[in-house]
Amino acid sequence: MRLHLRQNGNKSTSFLLAKVKEITGGDSLESNIQLVYNNAMLVAQLAVELSKLNK
Repeated sequence: MRLHLRQNGNKSTSFLLAKVKEITGGDSLESNIQLVYNNAMLVAQLAVELSKLNK
């Protein structure tokens, strides 16, 4: 399968996630949600540690 990507930036990410969801019949959705959650937790932890450096 060949995809022609004519999107860029956030549009590419949204397009690709939607395409993967379509191809997997929705099986990828839970993984993608968990990935976003884990990234948010990591960024929050990083922000806490960085704020400690600025004190």
